[in-house]
Amino acid sequence: QSYALIMESQRARVKHVYQWSRTGVAVPGLFENNLSVADDFSWLRDKLHHQESVIKIRPIDPETTLEEETLSRRLAAKSLLIVPLVYHEELLGLVGLGSDQDGHSWSKSDEALLKIVGQIITNALAHKRSAEELTMRNLLLTKQQEVSPGGILVVDENGKFISYNQRFLDLCGIPEDMITSGWTRRVIRSLMAQMKDTKIFLTRVKECQHDPAKIVFDEFQLRNGQAVSLYTAPMIGSDGIYYGRIWFFQDITDRKLAEERIKHLANHDSLTGLVNRRFLNELFDHFRARATRYLRQMAIFYLDLDNFKPVNDRLGHRAGDEVLRMMAQRIRSSLRDMDTAARVGGDEFVIISEDLNNYADAGIIAEKIMGQISLPCGIDGDVCHLGVSIGISIFPFDGDELDTLIRKADAAMYRIKESGKGGYLFFEPTKYGLIRT
Repeated sequence: QSYALIMESQRARVKHVYQWSRTGVAVPGLFENNLSVADDFSWLRDKLHHQESVIKIRPIDPETTLEEETLSRRLAAKSLLIVPLVYHEELLGLVGLGSDQDGHSWSKSDEALLKIVGQIITNALAHKRSAEELTMRNLLLTKQQEVSPGGILVVDENGKFISYNQRFLDLCGIPEDMITSGWTRRVIRSLMAQMKDTKIFLTRVKECQHDPAKIVFDEFQLRNGQAVSLYTAPMIGSDGIYYGRIWFFQDITDRKLAEERIKHLANHDSLTGLVNRRFLNELFDHFRARATRYLRQMAIFYLDLDNFKPVNDRLGHRAGDEVLRMMAQRIRSSLRDMDTAARVGGDEFVIISEDLNNYADAGIIAEKIMGQISLPCGIDGDVCHLGVSIGISIFPFDGDELDTLIRKADAAMYRIKESGKGGYLFFEPTKYGLIRT
């Protein structure tokens, strides 16, 4: 009789897939009961460990183990010839011949024939295993692409599209028929049309074309306001051959907005939205470098609101905060786009005004601010009137450090406060001349 046994897919149970016997020899119900690989065939693994490619079993031999004798009894055989089916050191099953004759000897031809049959079956099983594993990997890749939060596009070594997911189509605004039609140039043009800065994106694409091994990570702004990160890497096999490239697009709009909010909170006053003192120092370094390079003047204004404390005491802090927000907005509306306003105290503000021709330019800005601040302010059904005292210092004549310029503008502002009339005044080392609107 001949037979074949194959391990089940989980490699834990044994399946009897084939059995034949000559006419007149009863076929035993060998595997009506499910056999365990670990319990019933551990002896076969021991044989393999000793690199036995052909195994002969005769129950009458003294070296026959109990497990081998049990197998012979189940096969109703008095002599067995077994060839294990092994692939990459893994036991896939076995094929064998059995005889019910006492003392039957197996010839070299029997062994050679069984080895050939075993190799054919092993090759078939290995091919089936490889196909199953490939199917599983493809299925896993497909599912990973489906659940991926990012857009995925995979191209082969010739730039032909071989895989993509729906997220890529949605995020990049690519029609699916454009992908399935294989129009590489149209897809690239469509991607470029989505980018706010097309040159940078095209540069990254060309870099990958010229250097297949290049890995690129970058961030782009789309025309619709979304922010997208791009990661692309080559697919290079263990043989060193380039098989293509994967492109991964991720929507990072929420992250960028959160970063901008955090940055804004770190650099701006939470009540008025104006620049804070720390960020003002940082900006001044850039302003000073620009003014020095182009030989321009800067004015530093130090503002203190007049009559704010009585309003705050009478209407309360909530109303006082609303007044400060309103005054900050009025200050901003009085300035040019290049000017910067900061809140540096309760009701105190600093303004840096760039690119001035002379002192008169600074005076014009101060008068605009005074005009806006002096307008009636309606809060909670009440109307209040505020004024402002402004001291002004000029870079580079009054100093080239922000602390120095603020201190001198503050000194000029206090001279205005002492007069009790409001207005603005330029810092002078020896003489202060009050200039009123």
